[in-house]
Amino acid sequence: MKYTALLVTLALTGVFASGCLAAETEAEMQTEKEAVVRQQKNGFDEAQTELVEIGGFTVKIPSYWQAEEGEISLDGSDQEYYCAYAERQGKVALLQMEANVDDQESVTFSLLEDEEQEIAQAFGQSFDTYDCSQSELYELKGSETPVKGYLWTFTFSVQGQQGDGQFLMFPAEDENRWMQVLMMQTDNTEFDYTGDFQKILESIRNEKDSAVYYRTTTTINIRSAPDETDDTNKLGKVPENTVVKADLTGEVNERWVKVTYTAEDGSSIDGWVSKDYVEQTRAPEPEAETE
Repeated sequence: MKYTALLVTLALTGVFASGCLAAETEAEMQTEKEAVVRQQKNGFDEAQTELVEIGGFTVKIPSYWQAEEGEISLDGSDQEYYCAYAERQGKVALLQMEANVDDQESVTFSLLEDEEQEIAQAFGQSFDTYDCSQSELYELKGSETPVKGYLWTFTFSVQGQQGDGQFLMFPAEDENRWMQVLMMQTDNTEFDYTGDFQKILESIRNEKDSAVYYRTTTTINIRSAPDETDDTNKLGKVPENTVVKADLTGEVNERWVKVTYTAEDGSSIDGWVSKDYVEQTRAPEPEAETE
């Protein structure tokens, strides 16, 4: 079973020993941990998001998760990966995704289920100390095609720095890939990203799921809630003749539709638009490649 790629490419030693974490004594770390009560980041709904396509799935990543050059490879190869940080410099909040083709056997949930404990143990070998406190069956909430995996919750220490994280793994059978999504955070981060990670997981969609698109008939507001009387919920404007993708997996409203609007700079906004100013249309044609 080809699940070791993520374990190898985490490069934990590099992350924690390359100067990203400031050296602290054990007493200083304990005092800091006791003094700081972190708030949940909770910025997913308000933040602009990037739609990342990996291994036949799409994932929404808030814009404050920043990836540097060389940390992303989404070229359709046998091993695709994405790595980004919400916090660095003396602390680490890390998000990593991988999609690895298994060229040895067929990728199935039953195989994952059979080796679930072995995977959790192998993952723990990347740390100085490691405790997997919870293992649970996880079903993707947003895909029409049922997809099941396992979600592990753990604590760890590396180079004297403690932290916690979650690790999701599920099969992408159409692509014969193992999909892996990881969030790790050290105890000294400004925010707690556990809730943020849950929303990232909930945003995962199978690219082949059916989708509904709308075209705007005029320039309209996109709002955080289906209410045009509240001017504080405006997230931005969608230009006339713009195609937006509907999100039909959650709350439904007779007069409004929840959509994803992707701007020219590649950023995206999730919000509500009035059905009075949109008309259903076909999926946009892919842009022709330029030489």
